[in-house]
Order: sequence, then structure tokens, then C-alpha cells
Amino acid sequence: MPQFEAKKSSNISWARYDEATQTLEIDFKGKDGNKASTYTYAGFPPDEWQEFQQAKSKGQHFAYKIRPRFKGVKKPA
Repeated sequence: MPQFEAKKSSNISWARYDEATQTLEIDFKGKDGNKASTYTYAGFPPDEWQEFQQAKSKGQHFAYKIRPRFKGVKKPA
């Protein structure tokens, strides 16, 4: 499953994508910079994944282009 680390993001640790199921998974950081929660987003098209990977700011891209359009489901801890 393709994955990237968002090393410079203050909100996102990493994201990965399963093209076969069109599922995006994002690991979010808490205020302390450590893992806070992981969410999955179903029905996420491959072209959206490409845009997300190329975004200069992963957090801003998520906030303005992903969160408003895709419903996230929090994974149990």
C-alpha cells in the first residue's frame, strides 16, 4: 500500500492509500506532536491521492480538499 510520511506537517504523521479498495488512511498528530488518532476515508479516488501526495502542505490540503468531501471513520485505538 503506497504511503508517505508528512514530516513537516504539524497535523499529519503519515497517510497511506489502497487503490484496490480506494481507501485512504491518515494518522493525525495531537497537540504534543505524538499520534492522536487514525481515520479511514472510503471511496477516495486515485487522482485525489496523487494530489494529496504532491501538496506542499498536507494539513491544508486535507482541511480544504479532503475533509469537506469525504467522511472519515475513526479507527479504534
